[in-house]
Amino acid sequence: MCAAFRRNSARGHSSAALPITSSGDIIGVHQRVFISDPSGGKVVATDYNGTVIGTITSLPQADGLELSADSATVYVAVPGADEIVAIDTATLTEAERYATGDGTDPQHLALAGGKL
Repeated sequence: MCAAFRRNSARGHSSAALPITSSGDIIGVHQRVFISDPSGGKVVATDYNGTVIGTITSLPQADGLELSADSATVYVAVPGADEIVAIDTATLTEAERYATGDGTDPQHLALAGGKL
């Protein structure tokens, strides 16, 4: 199953199929859209037209997304690995992994007081 972005144009509607099997959370920043795919274990980054510009894999059950205060990082809750993974929004690469402890099952993230 693939999701699709739809875009209106002067010529009508068009759509772009996305290589995801489910959608968990969505964040837009820097003219990019980040979509977590819990079933596929990844985060897909697209431009505003739905063109895939990056994929970060090995994120079992990737779910909640949170944007850093400076918009340089998207954090991903990875319950299947008991981790939070940082993705660099400029390079679309994994920047860091943070273990949350066995059985913590992180799913939803939030920034408060400058901390994740």
